[in-house]
Amino acid sequence: MSRIAKARNSFKGNIPVLTASEMVSNTGWNMQMVIWQPYLLSLGAKIPTLGLLQGFSTLMRGGLLLTTGRIADSMGRKRLMILASSLTIVGMLLALVANHWILVVPTIILWAVGGSFWEPAFRAMIAESVEPGNRGTAFGLLGLTWFLPGLYAPAIAGYIAGILGPRAVITIMVLTESISLSIIILGVRETLKEKMKSNRKMMPSIKDIFKQVRNESKFYTAAIIHRFHGAMGEGIFLGVLLTTFGLDLLQLGLLVNIYSAVTAILQVPMGRLSDRYGRKNLLILSGMVKIMAFIGYLLSKNFPSILLFTAINAISDSIYIPTFNAYLAGLESSTGMATRYGNLQGLMALITFPAPLLGSQLFNIYGFQIFILSTALLAAGSLVAFTRLKPI
Repeated sequence: MSRIAKARNSFKGNIPVLTASEMVSNTGWNMQMVIWQPYLLSLGAKIPTLGLLQGFSTLMRGGLLLTTGRIADSMGRKRLMILASSLTIVGMLLALVANHWILVVPTIILWAVGGSFWEPAFRAMIAESVEPGNRGTAFGLLGLTWFLPGLYAPAIAGYIAGILGPRAVITIMVLTESISLSIIILGVRETLKEKMKSNRKMMPSIKDIFKQVRNESKFYTAAIIHRFHGAMGEGIFLGVLLTTFGLDLLQLGLLVNIYSAVTAILQVPMGRLSDRYGRKNLLILSGMVKIMAFIGYLLSKNFPSILLFTAINAISDSIYIPTFNAYLAGLESSTGMATRYGNLQGLMALITFPAPLLGSQLFNIYGFQIFILSTALLAAGSLVAFTRLKPI
């Protein structure tokens, strides 16, 4: 069989269905990226409030992930994905009727719960749907489903929100998520072949988690540092740019567009490079490019320069996303894979939940440059940690 034929066979089954479902869903979520922070600000929230809400969401999701990975290994991937999507739709409907940022808290809770169900189940399903040697490419392909809609959805969201308001965009999100859920229900096949025995506890002990951390301490250290510097800007970065540079919604949409365009082009090629040249080497490269982006943000004075270094930041993430997921999947056989993913993401979330609040306070007290410099120093720390990983 030729290499092309083998590649085609490797991506049959769930991968095309998951790709279609994610393309539809992520069209809505790319729209949400543009309007959500301005929407909360319009409901009376401040930048520190955005950081507090993001930290709360991260903490809740992190605690749940310590359990939901094991649930996915016990009950299967598909059921949890359906539940996650359903909770997300309910949260969107609640956001539609909110008239104060306090009333958006139930939406944030439902999205956090849904995300904690979705993440370990979805990522384990991807890894189990292809051969181990194709995992980097598969994660790159599914990552592409986030960034391809980013070529059109953010600018459209900014335009619609400017004319009809952000609630019109949230209505579109309800539609896209509902279509995505229908595709999952009708087309996805369960991939878990050996379920965790029902008599095993769902909630892992602290001893179990720290045993896992000890066995892969260098990987966990690198992952947590990288996650912390990313979380410092999570949920607030577009609001920070809006406040610092006086950008409008269309410019915010263009920033998300350029980020998505770069990652859409590079996701799959970088996944293939990680399959070919090793995960460690690509993680180091990602860290180097990330530091370049932060230095660029420090020097930025206007919208064109912000646009340029957003593109460079996108290069870093397009390397990191498929490589990190493939590295994690390679640490253990598919049995218990969702548990491992859930424990890692849960531990990272519990440790990094103060990061958005810290980032918002750094910006609020010291300004944009100190905020960016702090994240750049953490990025340098994660780069050092990447160099200590074992090759996979």
